[in-house]
Amino acid sequence: MQDSKSFFSYVRSKNKVKTTVGPLKDDKDILVTSDQKMSELLNDYFASVFTKENTTDLPAVKSVYTGEENEKLCNFLISPQMVLDKLKKLKMNKAPGVDLIGTTPCSKKGRHQTHGRNSVIS
Repeated sequence: MQDSKSFFSYVRSKNKVKTTVGPLKDDKDILVTSDQKMSELLNDYFASVFTKENTTDLPAVKSVYTGEENEKLCNFLISPQMVLDKLKKLKMNKAPGVDLIGTTPCSKKGRHQTHGRNSVIS
């Protein structure tokens, strides 16, 4: 098959199942359908079932690193230039991840450019 990537992309697009949440009932047994209200209901519920723990008296953390002391990854530097260099190497014609990086080129000043999907980063 010459263009298997396009074929499988098409097949995946037809097989996607979209799951939804709701409608939900609030504490007064009223049906809630708006996204905002449903998210508030879910947030209130999940906040109510988690325990707030006392974080002022936590036990000491035991070190589990077994390598040499000089091989520890303690200090590292990630400069803006290093990030920009990696962004420049992104293949703009590839599908983006959940962060959507890959579809919008970035400039050195951090602004998005609107030169099109396959623009070169300046």
